[in-house]
Amino acid sequence: MNYDAKTVMVRDLRAFADFLELRGDMLPDEVKIRPYSWVWGWDGQDVPETMASAAKAGLGKADAVKKDYSNSTMNLELVFGKLVFTIHCERDKVCVKRVVGTKTVTKQVAVGGYENKEVEEEVIEWDCHPLLAPVKDSVE
Repeated sequence: MNYDAKTVMVRDLRAFADFLELRGDMLPDEVKIRPYSWVWGWDGQDVPETMASAAKAGLGKADAVKKDYSNSTMNLELVFGKLVFTIHCERDKVCVKRVVGTKTVTKQVAVGGYENKEVEEEVIEWDCHPLLAPVKDSVE
């Protein structure tokens, strides 16, 4: 986000906060804000550096800085009370996928309907970029 876009976002968040103070009693009991960003890398950003920079920015300022991994994404969460700013990236941009073996699992497979079949599945381990090491992984 460039400087002008950040300035506009700050202005809009302040306006929304003022609105909540003035008219909050007219709204549902629970109001949620879910700001997020995607860091793709194809726009010229260095994904590991951008994610590490965001994590470092949150340290000491956010209530919590969490990393959460799924099979294909890595989420960095900067927590400010009930407001959580989530920055998403593709996991393989900040971690190296290693196949360490295979295992046999039973899955439903479409074969003119669905039937259970035993299939081989890769056992994967991930080595994550050291720039993200200072931030504790989320256990939630």
